[in-house]
Amino acid sequence: MRELRENLAAQVRPGLDVEEFFALDEAFHHALLRLSGHGSVWATVVSAKGHLDRARRLGLQATAPPAFTEQHAEILDAVLSGDVAAAHTAMRAHLRAVFDDVEQIRQRSPELFAGNPASVPVRRNVVVWE
Repeated sequence: MRELRENLAAQVRPGLDVEEFFALDEAFHHALLRLSGHGSVWATVVSAKGHLDRARRLGLQATAPPAFTEQHAEILDAVLSGDVAAAHTAMRAHLRAVFDDVEQIRQRSPELFAGNPASVPVRRNVVVWE
């Protein structure tokens, strides 16, 4: 729990750049999984989120990190207080924020997306070794 609180404090440090925030964001998510007793699935999560990470990094260019830090604090407070409904609602809103980011990225940089909306991306297996 202390690790998560220290992480939240670091997320709002003045002068923090996107890559520093991204590293803290990753550490927060990993620590939250460990807190929930599911830390062992982190390697699986990492192996499946390449495109998501790309969207998150691009989204951080448009959305100020403090918005995500506030969401992180809300999630952590709900989890620690045992308020399952609030934790579920806060986590769902946090996870769905990436969809708004993707839409903003699409509007700002349509060249990053397939030209034909009906096209289906190639699905690849990714293995991460730690």
